Amino acid sequence: MRPVNGIHVNVGVVQGGTRSNVVAAEAFAEIDARFATAAESKTVEQSLLNVVPFDPQVRVKVTGGINRPPLERN
Repeated sequence: MRPVNGIHVNVGVVQGGTRSNVVAAEAFAEIDARFATAAESKTVEQSLLNVVPFDPQVRVKVTGGINRPPLERN
């Protein structure tokens, strides 16, 4: 079976808050993305860097980046 080409994104870890009945002061998510081409990696990176919260009281901070380039088939 061949894997499907394209962009695949998984939010594997999500953490935040201290109690179930308290609004979390902060939260974070770890995202894993897979892509087949350098162009797709740029699309993923730009999409994540351009995330804008819908609530003006919320801040989004994106850290990290692409740490392994894709092995493009030729």
